[in-house]
Amino acid sequence: MYHNTPDVANKAALKILGNDKKHYLADLTEELPREWKTFNPEGYLIPLEKLPLARAIRFGEYSKDIELIIERPDGSRRNVLVNGAPIRDHGGNITAGIVVLHDITERKKAQQDLRERESTLRSILSSTPTGILMVIDRTIQWANNRLYELIGYNREELIGKKTSILYDSPAEFERTGVEIYEQIREFGVGTAEARFRDKAGNILYVMISGMMRDINSPEKGFVFSVLDNTQKKLIEQKSARTQARFRGLYENARAGIIMTDLNAKIIQANQAFAEMMGYSATELHGIDLRKVTHREDLSYTEQVIKDLSMGTLRTQTYEKKYIRKDNSFFYASVTASSICDSKGNVESLMAVILDISQSKNTELALQKALTELEELKSRLEEENVYLRNEIEVAHGTEQIIGKDESFLEMLNQVKQVAHTDATVLIAGETGVGKELVASDIHLNSHRSEKPMIRVNCASIPHDLFESEFFGHIRGSFTGAIADRTGRFELANGGTLFLDEVGEIPMHLQSKLLRVLQEGEYVRIGEEKTRTADVRIIAATNRDIELAVEKGQFREDLYYRLSVFPIKVPPLRERLKDIPELADYFLSLTSRRIGVSKPALTAENLEQLYSYHWPGNIRELQNIIERAVITSLDGRLRFALPKAHNKSDNESHLRKSKFKGNGEIIKGEE
Repeated sequence: MYHNTPDVANKAALKILGNDKKHYLADLTEELPREWKTFNPEGYLIPLEKLPLARAIRFGEYSKDIELIIERPDGSRRNVLVNGAPIRDHGGNITAGIVVLHDITERKKAQQDLRERESTLRSILSSTPTGILMVIDRTIQWANNRLYELIGYNREELIGKKTSILYDSPAEFERTGVEIYEQIREFGVGTAEARFRDKAGNILYVMISGMMRDINSPEKGFVFSVLDNTQKKLIEQKSARTQARFRGLYENARAGIIMTDLNAKIIQANQAFAEMMGYSATELHGIDLRKVTHREDLSYTEQVIKDLSMGTLRTQTYEKKYIRKDNSFFYASVTASSICDSKGNVESLMAVILDISQSKNTELALQKALTELEELKSRLEEENVYLRNEIEVAHGTEQIIGKDESFLEMLNQVKQVAHTDATVLIAGETGVGKELVASDIHLNSHRSEKPMIRVNCASIPHDLFESEFFGHIRGSFTGAIADRTGRFELANGGTLFLDEVGEIPMHLQSKLLRVLQEGEYVRIGEEKTRTADVRIIAATNRDIELAVEKGQFREDLYYRLSVFPIKVPPLRERLKDIPELADYFLSLTSRRIGVSKPALTAENLEQLYSYHWPGNIRELQNIIERAVITSLDGRLRFALPKAHNKSDNESHLRKSKFKGNGEIIKGEE
């Protein structure tokens, strides 16, 4: 290298310097990039004339292991060690200079990582809420801040002292030491409860855990952690005194009396309660009160326990059912109260229980007659309730959104068939919106003023299939205590939507086929033939043709249902619709939960594009809703499973120009 700037370099140097040229001057040399900059380790820019090469040429200086930072043309930096030397001719004149570069970037990074880990460890040991001791030959070598706070000694008073200084007595020191060291020898770690005495003379109850610093070198000493259990111990002692105070009351009272901890586990129960429950008093100890509470009363009982434990209630009287040991139950009147310590903090719960089964049974008997009188009236209202719950006519509250070619083609099919009475079979994966398509067909048909009755075929018990579809009359079978209107009758003049039609068992498919062929049906237990003026729309996520081939679905029923088949494309095949769908669900969810609509960024869209959407639009809606709920700072974060990237999803979709209710914010690529 000549003059004041480098002219040539070998490939290793060029790699360090970040050369991107393709032309080589020679096998081992190449033009050197001129755009690099050099900084000292403190980050200050070093002028060219002060670099080792320049100083070697100008002043004949030798440079050894100079640490520099080189900024390459692409902006990245490398740490290097530089050695420079002048090159002289026979007359001693400086004719050139040479530098040797050694890339130490990875070494520097490793050193920095090590320093950070050491700093973190020191910080953790110093600030942890658990006291830590390092001991060699029963002498304290080091302790963290928490231990000094716990025992009240400072560093000068503790370091170099025997560990016995910490204990309540020499006997306690010896007992604890033997217990811990025996465990360490056998298991590698030891734990024991102990009594310490702080500098002021107060007793401290602690839990000590210890292990050797080096399992192969016991002479290197031990590390001990010290956890303060004093408060817990005092609470246990106070609880024991409280139990003793009420023991006489427990044993002599005629009412059942129990005490529980704040987790509703029985601490003590008197003989009267044990006899009510069919347990011995010993068996009741430790039982969770919720496990002996009837499920009908569980929710309210849990709320009472919570309110008493938190102090929002001091006492509460209510009725509930207790479950005996033999699984029978009895009615009880319960008066539950909280028991507090001297500072007013709730430390346990107490309940007085009276068996009111006799009076309750009398009350129930009186109510039974009234219930029977009301039953007929309730049955008469049942059909109206049924219609309110089951008949759901769409009024445009949901939207069909989509501009993808495959989706528009499907909508064109919907438009073509809507005004006819042709039977439609809608196929598609779970969550693609088959029911919404069915509603759209119904709303655009001449039957739109009549109801569209929805039936989930997979949820109907086999023995109630005929009753569900065709209805029954009172007394036609066991449990038929009133007339029931079937789905075909409810849908008369309108549309019957058979969702999951592929799940109808083979032996029941013939009954549905008969109605589709003849347009007539008969209620169970009735001789009158009724006419079904119903348009059928069916939907399935199964491959019905394959089911027909396997003998799992009747071929003639399939042909009846698939007069006009429509395939709803899955979301992964209409990714162009994701921005508009996402914006719609954002608006819908934001209005419903009463928050401002978060912005949908390009980065958000990139996440949505890259996911494979096995749950289709339903999954998209759920993910959007969850993101809105958790977007406390106004930014959306999608909890997506690991994305299945697809190469054809990326290029043109990534540049989506969709705008909705404002604009999609352009995020960083």
